[in-house]
Amino acid sequence: MTIPPDYTYFNKKANVKQKIIITADDFGVSPLIDDAILEAVQKGVVTSVAVLPNGNTEGWERIKKLNRDFGNKISIGLHFNITNGPAVSGPSSLTKSNGQFKGVFKQNLLKINPDDLTRELTAQIAKFTQHNIEISHFSDHFGILTSLYDDILEITLHVIKTYQSQINKKVPIRNPMLSSIAFRSGCLSRGTMEKEGRLGLVLKSLAFREKIFRVFRNEFNRAGLNNNLRIIRDAEVPFADFFIDKLYKAKDLPAALDCIIQNLPDSRYKVSCPLSDHYLTCELLTHPARKGSSDEYRQAKLFGFMKNYLKKGRTNEHSLLLAKKDFLQNLPNNILLGSYPT
Repeated sequence: MTIPPDYTYFNKKANVKQKIIITADDFGVSPLIDDAILEAVQKGVVTSVAVLPNGNTEGWERIKKLNRDFGNKISIGLHFNITNGPAVSGPSSLTKSNGQFKGVFKQNLLKINPDDLTRELTAQIAKFTQHNIEISHFSDHFGILTSLYDDILEITLHVIKTYQSQINKKVPIRNPMLSSIAFRSGCLSRGTMEKEGRLGLVLKSLAFREKIFRVFRNEFNRAGLNNNLRIIRDAEVPFADFFIDKLYKAKDLPAALDCIIQNLPDSRYKVSCPLSDHYLTCELLTHPARKGSSDEYRQAKLFGFMKNYLKKGRTNEHSLLLAKKDFLQNLPNNILLGSYPT
């Protein structure tokens, strides 16, 4: 195993326990996803929820209920989104003329107005403030803000730090430092976002063309992600020690989950800007969804969610989490199932 530059060895005798945060992405867009996440939260197998801020009014009613019922048990975070659905701040260089985001295939970060990005991210935070929900952590849809360009990341961090100053509290961001940067083999290596290059296999179809694709290809390697980690660290925005997305689209979900739990990074590894001095914290990404009607799949597709993956990959992840309820709630003594700190 190779330890990247921003990780250090603890003394092997150091009493540092492991903590795993199980995050469910994309709450607030469709009942297909929301209902599955709610059930997983109720069963105690999801401890963190990432909310897309530009969902519909009904979605926000569900989010408020989630906060009322479980806000003291789970962490509820903002999943920044500039690729799918309507912009919160209205038409801009981020959107088509009708105010809808251009989609992940056409959102050209090289041509957006930085002020428009700042305005939109600030408006997405305001949606939480409007509904009296304190944000426990930040992440971004498709990793488009944290893993591509330094200037885009720095704008995002500036918006986050402005929010931090308003609530007088440091709020963590999802760590773009993939476990696969430190682990070159085994079930923690080559996570989905590394293999697909943080938008990966679709990059050649984007509006960037080959010249820009070469820039992206460099950004997506281990050195590029390490650089982004340093930018976040220097901004003094905390993050989990490891982000694990190897469950996402795994061919054998039960085996993948078992392997991840059994091989969580131990006390030899610690990030230089940790969430906790007492735990080595890993965030495990999940994407649950329930089975639905044709109309529900149609509505989700309009927002940019692929029907085939909703019906197969996401429903399989949901079934796995429920089937592993006893396993996840009775982890070894040195592993805590928990949430982002509040």
